[in-house]
Amino acid sequence: MAQNGGPASTVAVRVVEHAAGVRGIVVTGELDAAEAADVEAAAVGLLTGGTSAVVVDLGGVRYFGSRGLTALLRVQQAAVRSGVGLRVVTGEGNRPVIRPLTITGLDRELAVYPTLAAALGP
Repeated sequence: MAQNGGPASTVAVRVVEHAAGVRGIVVTGELDAAEAADVEAAAVGLLTGGTSAVVVDLGGVRYFGSRGLTALLRVQQAAVRSGVGLRVVTGEGNRPVIRPLTITGLDRELAVYPTLAAALGP
């Protein structure tokens, strides 16, 4: 399932099933402003129906602005209210995602993993 933020969107969001109870989204492109709302809606939409964890894979994100950070915080808050774990994948060495998470301290507030394999591991 693919969603786009409209004709001018620079981000793509794809919903994936990883394992029983673990669902996720894969985000590619530039994540800011209107695109962040698409990502937030897609991730929050996965918090129901027996989901135990949601993985937000940002490994393909080339730009991660303040609205993207806000979207992750909102998804985290919704996940906590729903009793669902949230895991964020930055992508190994993906400076456009890692740097904003580190500067803001969100890397200490969220469950952050460098790879999808690490996020899905034991």
